[in-house]
Amino acid sequence: MMRCSLAVLVFFGLVMLSADVSAGEATSYLPVSHRAYDFLERMEHLGVLPEARLGAKPITRAEAAKLLYGIPKQSDWLTDVDLDELNYLLAEFKNDFFGNNRLSWDDRGPVKHVPNFLNGFVYRNRRNLFSANGDTYSLYLDPVIVREASLGTDHAAGGDDNVYTYANGFKIRGTASEHVGFHIDVRDSKEFGSRDYSDETIVTMPGRGWVSSKGDHVEFDETSAHLAYSNGPFNVMYGRGKNVWGRGKRGTLALSGYGSPYDMFRLETGFWKLKFIFFAAEIEQHPAVANYYYNDPMSSGSDSVMVKKRMSGHRVELDLTDRINIGLYENVVYGGRWDWSYLNPVMFLKGAEHTNGDHDNAVMGMDFRVMVHHAHSLYGEFFIDDITTTKLGTDWYGNKLAYQLGTFLVMPFGLRDVDARLEYTRIKPWVYTNRLKYNTYTHYGDVLGSPLGPNSDEVFMQFRKRFSRRIHTALSFVRRRHGANPDGVNVGGDPLTGYRDGDSKEAEFLAGDLAVSKQVSFDMSYEIFWELFARIGYTYDDLNGDRTNIYRFSLGLNQ
Repeated sequence: MMRCSLAVLVFFGLVMLSADVSAGEATSYLPVSHRAYDFLERMEHLGVLPEARLGAKPITRAEAAKLLYGIPKQSDWLTDVDLDELNYLLAEFKNDFFGNNRLSWDDRGPVKHVPNFLNGFVYRNRRNLFSANGDTYSLYLDPVIVREASLGTDHAAGGDDNVYTYANGFKIRGTASEHVGFHIDVRDSKEFGSRDYSDETIVTMPGRGWVSSKGDHVEFDETSAHLAYSNGPFNVMYGRGKNVWGRGKRGTLALSGYGSPYDMFRLETGFWKLKFIFFAAEIEQHPAVANYYYNDPMSSGSDSVMVKKRMSGHRVELDLTDRINIGLYENVVYGGRWDWSYLNPVMFLKGAEHTNGDHDNAVMGMDFRVMVHHAHSLYGEFFIDDITTTKLGTDWYGNKLAYQLGTFLVMPFGLRDVDARLEYTRIKPWVYTNRLKYNTYTHYGDVLGSPLGPNSDEVFMQFRKRFSRRIHTALSFVRRRHGANPDGVNVGGDPLTGYRDGDSKEAEFLAGDLAVSKQVSFDMSYEIFWELFARIGYTYDDLNGDRTNIYRFSLGLNQ
């Protein structure tokens, strides 16, 4: 561990010395759920954002600001709703746009009116609850308050499935000196309702990570934070966050952002028509695997040391032409050690995994986006967990492959402020699994890639209409199929259960206990004032003929 820490420190030093100090632009990374990504994707399709390279998230706030300020307001393709949204995003990112290596700043923003007794203290910049700005620093603080409710019926139990979630916290971000940015998001959350929560004190829940069960409710923290160092063409980040690679809307195949954030070191650079990203992360194994047990002389029982789980990955994104963008990537999950070969940003990870004895779980793949014509794209992703080329086209269990294909259309049939999407995802049996439990492609038991999991497919269609900057609506249809492992039989349908001696080597797609879900959803959001959203939604869900209605409500400030 000491050698690894020393290597990281040396690497930081090399990066800091590798570029012109005067070129630094202090910035932090934009959370992968930020509304700006959706707007930038729309602008990319309208042809006003050449060379955006949005196949990987997060991007820095400085990069987002540069893209937003590069959008021509006089474009004939921008609607009044687009212009309104653009102006409000420009107000938010005003302090992240650098001109002549100096921070731009003014006192105009979306929050127009503040009570007289609060003037000069809150919303001084008309954007953030508290702000402070100087020649070499900036600081912004906002509260986070979220109230959510989902009211429906439990398919398995047949009773009510009413879930309420409360979250309270704060966000702090800013810059220090010419090169360092930071972002902190802290939330204390609670879930309760009609569900039966585990009697165990510490458990995991899908999408939540570790939670503390209190019998009639669970409590969990949602915390992410990072430091970012920017110098010339390099951005170096250390902290807790997420990565999303690919263009899919319902969960990409390699890194989808589903589940809990993880601690990582991240390096990013870009030049010519390329963007390169490398990261090394520590993720959590669930269920836990003991490395060894020992007796504790200070107590009457024994204890154990758990196997640590790590992940490394890198990605190159390239503009082949003005219309074609591709991304090539590799990731590897391994347990029990830090491996120097996986900490090399330019190492061929699949080759290193072979050299290390094929004990780890290396994956590779590519994603692409092709602009068919103005405002219309085809996109997709091909994912290889494992492959035996001589058995391609068969049901051989070792061909662990997945793909995703989709199309996105802005203003279909000339309908202004409307977009449409059609997406299909197919994941073969055994994908994401590994014969060693601590090498499964999971974090806290959640798949790092598509939440569909292995032995699944999904059709997704969505139509969205924006009536104004404040009012957005969406109509969606989903058909999902999954072949689960029957009791005592392993058909490759569980990402936490790898191939075992005696399991069939014929992996028929959707074998096992087949679950077919069909959902029709309507969602509407209304921005009451800056970053305070009220959302309502309805879903009609048919699971193997068992039908239920789900109603969703939420109110979120700086969510």
